[in-house]
Amino acid sequence: MSKTTTPKTMPSWTATSHGHPRQSLTLHPSHPIPSLPSYPTSTLLLIRITHVSLNPADLVTLKLLPAWLPFRRAPVPGLDFAGEIVAMGDAVPAEMGLEVGTRVCGAVGLREVARGRGTLAGFVVLEAGLVARVPEVKGWGGREAVGVMGIAGQTAAVMVRGVR
Repeated sequence: MSKTTTPKTMPSWTATSHGHPRQSLTLHPSHPIPSLPSYPTSTLLLIRITHVSLNPADLVTLKLLPAWLPFRRAPVPGLDFAGEIVAMGDAVPAEMGLEVGTRVCGAVGLREVARGRGTLAGFVVLEAGLVARVPEVKGWGGREAVGVMGIAGQTAAVMVRGVR
């Protein structure tokens, strides 16, 4: 397994109740970092998250899924992200062009969010097939924003259409 040294804990936002993010999210400075399994056929990635967004699906999740459900212990919400690979399973296909240090973007599934393993945290574990490399663009310091432009970017574009 390829990896760099990672801390034992991370900051994360957890949903302590359901409702609007201002009322339902609490910042925890020392949430446990997820770990990669050590089995030899792992195609999982441990990604240090650098950018996230709250999109309409996140807001619905916060309002509808109560934090007290048994499968949502210290639930971390969030779908979209951009970040950097810090560890990866040995079976990640070489043709994907992924390695430790590669900048990637993607989204976790609603199943992971429902289980409390979303992206409003310092790290996330995700299958390699669910990420895309962030393109190297010279002169554009905001390239990481590509990972959070999904629904949030589309919503912003619709809202500012016609605004001059």
